[in-house]
Amino acid sequence: MQHHAAIIDATLGDAKKKLAKVRFAYDRLPTTMRLLVRLVQANTEVLKFSNGSEISIGTTFRGDTPQILHVSEYGKISAESPETARSIKTGAFNAVAKTGKIFVESTAHGSSGEFYDLVQSAAAIQKADGDRATIDWKLHFLPR
Repeated sequence: MQHHAAIIDATLGDAKKKLAKVRFAYDRLPTTMRLLVRLVQANTEVLKFSNGSEISIGTTFRGDTPQILHVSEYGKISAESPETARSIKTGAFNAVAKTGKIFVESTAHGSSGEFYDLVQSAAAIQKADGDRATIDWKLHFLPR
């Protein structure tokens, strides 16, 4: 089974660091697992595997259909670059299939913007405690 995952971060350098962590974890898997799914291409912006799966990075995402999308520091992106945040919302979020998963993590950077709106929407859905559609946002708050 092949999967396409994408990682978006506030800067390309930060996204590259996240991909390096994935590579670090892959390199430490048992040899038998790495032989089953071999790494066939590895650079600072993409990891491609022998089963057709790949993980790519960037500061936004358009033009493909990932099954998994991880957006890091969306609050910072929303505060510092509202246009990029809107591009992520309209492009990357909409690119993920309805059966896919989107993970957004960040600290809040103010009380406005795309991240703030997303958190407020998820909180309202959670508070309503009714039937949740599979495409509704789910809020997980992890205090220190």
